[in-house]
Amino acid sequence: MNKDSMIKRYTKQIIALILAVFLIVSVLPAGNVEAASKIKYEKKTVAYYNEKTTENYAYIYISGLTKKQKVKNVTTSNPAVVTLKSISKSFDKTKTVKVVKSAYSNTYSSGYSTITLYVKGVGTATVSYKIGNKTYKTKVTVKKFASPSTSIIITGLNEGKNINSKLDWVNHYCDMDSFDATNSKLTVKTRKGWKLTYADFDYESTGLSKSRTYDNGFKTFKLGNISKKDRYYLNLTFTDAYDNTYSVTIHFNKVQEANPVL
Repeated sequence: MNKDSMIKRYTKQIIALILAVFLIVSVLPAGNVEAASKIKYEKKTVAYYNEKTTENYAYIYISGLTKKQKVKNVTTSNPAVVTLKSISKSFDKTKTVKVVKSAYSNTYSSGYSTITLYVKGVGTATVSYKIGNKTYKTKVTVKKFASPSTSIIITGLNEGKNINSKLDWVNHYCDMDSFDATNSKLTVKTRKGWKLTYADFDYESTGLSKSRTYDNGFKTFKLGNISKKDRYYLNLTFTDAYDNTYSVTIHFNKVQEANPVL
């Protein structure tokens, strides 16, 4: 091999090596950087106003935030409908990833923020807020609250009649007397746009419980055998299309035996 051929060969090898090093360096992320993420927010949401209580709230959920991004400058177009209560943020722990030998990069999972609003009345409002230099807007529609359920029937209770009107949606509680029943069952009908997503039945005397969870909703729930000599708790959670949840607890009180007449 002559001298010129050797020079050309070594020159090609050196160029190839430089290109390889350049490619490796270019794909390595800098240490302590935040992974790129896409901000997701609700363009519209729904809340409810119950005139019997002052504890009415609306929520706007935001995800895809980096560690440095914050929600700020929250304003509302209609203070008679909603006003700002608070802004919260949560973030997953830092994860250190080994890219190549002796090279590491810190990445972060998506951050989440929740804008909590006081609900003042029925109507609509546009809530504006900034993340960095960009302004985002969410339309909030507040509807008059009505019971998520239209019918609640429990085998053996109240002669099998609907007890929905007895539910207290302010205190989220209802007191009923216990009863004797074999293979008792809960049957629920919900208002349009709502579904029963969780039910839990607790036996106070034994500490045992049974529950059912289904995101798509369900209409029946087997309670089992019930005795009027025991106490029970039936917890129900209803969810609408905007992930608003309302819960109520039905407490079955032990029936006190009458004192015998002497």
